[in-house]
Amino acid sequence: ISIKGRSTSRVGIDIGADYAFSSRARVSLNALNISVYRGDPDALPLIAELRGEWSPYNQLHLGGAVRLREVIGSEYQLGVRYDIYRIISIMAGYMSGSKEWSTGFVVDNNVITVQYGLTDHRKLDFSHFVSIGVKFK
Repeated sequence: ISIKGRSTSRVGIDIGADYAFSSRARVSLNALNISVYRGDPDALPLIAELRGEWSPYNQLHLGGAVRLREVIGSEYQLGVRYDIYRIISIMAGYMSGSKEWSTGFVVDNNVITVQYGLTDHRKLDFSHFVSIGVKFK
């Protein structure tokens, strides 16, 4: 048995637009996992996403998203985020695609955002998600 080649880069770019109706309601349209390397056999599936968020109280945020995933099809996500400090939040949510619950935290200083998520996956044991983002204003 021989392995001719294997890529583990999985590097992609996410782009999107965000519109705030008010200080309590916003919507965004995003394109996720745009492959950096052409022809990468391990590229993550391209995702078109419509996301909305509503904040009934200053520290509580309810959100949802509809995602159209390349090859896989559509799925939805529902979640809740609670701000425990000005820049630190905890969150929990449900993903219809994997039928799994997840939890995590966010550190966001309005320029740089760091996210961590954890899901107890049925087949993969624990799945971790780490994201670092920069906002341009």
